Amino acid sequence: MKNFVKVLVCVTILACSAVNSFATLDTATISYQNSFTDGYISLWYTGGSFTSTGGIHNFSKTASDGLGDYLDDSFQGVCIELSQYASSSNYIYNVSLNTNDYLTELWSRYFETAQQDAQKAEAFSTAVWEIVYENNPANWDITSWNDTEQTGFKCSGLAGGMASLANSWLGSLDGSVLTEQLAVLQNDCKQDYIAKVPEPGTIAILMAGSVFIIAKRKTCKS
Repeated sequence: MKNFVKVLVCVTILACSAVNSFATLDTATISYQNSFTDGYISLWYTGGSFTSTGGIHNFSKTASDGLGDYLDDSFQGVCIELSQYASSSNYIYNVSLNTNDYLTELWSRYFETAQQDAQKAEAFSTAVWEIVYENNPANWDITSWNDTEQTGFKCSGLAGGMASLANSWLGSLDGSVLTEQLAVLQNDCKQDYIAKVPEPGTIAILMAGSVFIIAKRKTCKS
């Protein structure tokens, strides 16, 4: 009986170790490839301003662990940090699940539309930045911000009708369409992004299966 208890404790420790490894080693080594965008626009945000391109970015993944494994080797993402720059070199990013339902709903409703047209792709990215930099949905308008305090987000230079389109997308967000799951890719020295991954239930099932296989293999060897 004592031997059985020891084996059971051993298996439990191994399984917990496997779970912890999946929880802590959520990384992806990625590099920026190119952008699907319409051109340069002027951007103002809390902390700075500059002229740049928006749109949807294409990335290449060369290595990953944990949650990072669920990103495709070639995937698309959108910038969520204007104070840093993208890099075509390989950088290791921490990967976590997005908890901002507004970003999730924007992606769920309109990302496929944005993929089809460069002007709409650029409008989509400005809607993302409005959500990221303006905390109050009542103030969402990509053409204006708090001029006195210079906080929030605004832009100019989008193609005709695209600012109105982005604002209409933002105005439609009511929490009723959350069909996609997004990951946040974060690096202290480079631009951060959001990208699509499997929904949480699928990830949990896949990870649980991996933990079971690891624990089984280790107990068999013992």
